[in-house]
Amino acid sequence: MSSPQPSTTSRLYAAALREKGWTPDPAGPELLEFDLPNRPAALTATLTRKADERLALVDAAGPGHTPAPGESPSALFERYLDLSRLERFALWALAGKCDLLLCLTRDGATLLDADREIALGRSQAAASPDEASASLQVLETDPSQRPAADLERLGDDLLHWFNLACGTLGPVLKWARPDVERLVRQILLGVKTLVRTRPKRFAANLSRIGIELARQAGSTRVAWRVPSTADFLNEVLSCAAEFAPQGAGAFGDLERRALMRQAGDPGDPVARVLRETLQIAAVKLRAALQIRILPNTEQEHASWRLALTEPLSVAEEMQSQDLYVFEPLRLDLAQCGFGRLLEAIEKLAVSALARNGEIRRAGGHQLDLVESDPDAIGDPFNWLCRHALRVRVADSYRDAVGYLVASFVLDLRTRDEFRDCRLAPLVSLPAIFEPA
Repeated sequence: MSSPQPSTTSRLYAAALREKGWTPDPAGPELLEFDLPNRPAALTATLTRKADERLALVDAAGPGHTPAPGESPSALFERYLDLSRLERFALWALAGKCDLLLCLTRDGATLLDADREIALGRSQAAASPDEASASLQVLETDPSQRPAADLERLGDDLLHWFNLACGTLGPVLKWARPDVERLVRQILLGVKTLVRTRPKRFAANLSRIGIELARQAGSTRVAWRVPSTADFLNEVLSCAAEFAPQGAGAFGDLERRALMRQAGDPGDPVARVLRETLQIAAVKLRAALQIRILPNTEQEHASWRLALTEPLSVAEEMQSQDLYVFEPLRLDLAQCGFGRLLEAIEKLAVSALARNGEIRRAGGHQLDLVESDPDAIGDPFNWLCRHALRVRVADSYRDAVGYLVASFVLDLRTRDEFRDCRLAPLVSLPAIFEPA
């Protein structure tokens, strides 16, 4: 398929980028072929560079690219969503090829941080070179000097979306609020399990929900054969259960089958909530922000202050030698809060991985010899659940806390220092809990 001609709007923004020092990438433009429900499109992504940053300009402002109903910035804002479907699939299609995405439609221009998936600026479509240049003013500042994400506002937005989703699903399923909250958390965990993975697994993961991502030189094709609502829901909940089968509120086979019988057609509220989870920014899927959707989070601010003012020393708080733990680190959630819990998990995982590396280099025992599971080598997360951490928490609150732990492990295991770890299911999660 040949590349479409650039729109007038695209030419204005391309000229503005050149004036600001952005130059064409030697790789040339990328053709994006989108085969989405009722909205096939062929778009051009113009790749540009400035110093160490890469920006992709996606042109959907030309004839034949009418924005989908409910996809305008104002409509997304009303539903506390971050991305249109066009922006979502463009980000996935160009993953690893850009740091910034400038998406042009008839509704306007949106500049996105490709990693966090948040808007650095939105504006009406420019009608002149001066308007285009003014809307990209944020690009004139050094990347390190650009405004940081407002995590408080993002957390509030996530909570509002979560409440809307629960309020939508509760009457449909005729479930009590705690049960609906568990369902929405598991939907979020399942989606996060699919997308928060290593690049080589990404396309295969998306195929589980009917999304085909095919890359070849100079072009990327994205097709979405939307599964039935029942299959979509079952696949997402299955992904969550495969990663954290116990301790985080996973739905078992019988529960999932019962839910599938209640799921309706692709236009029903369940399908809408499922689709909307794909339009939530990556930064909102981070565990630190998802604290906001847990019940009884009044401890949140105090817990983060504790983590900041009294840093945890895991070596002082637990008794261990090499990777043998004689007395684990013990936390009382009612006293320490979520911030300390996440801090402890991170420090224990980093410490275990570093110590395991030292032992390997010395020719000694490794995690696979310390653990009863021979596949546990390089898996500090199940190791810390089995041996190094105990959390005192009320039984009624365990699933919510387990969800937070599972979500945080997904954050950690895609970081560079854990890139060689085995992506194992978190089967040992229940071992961290002690009765309050």
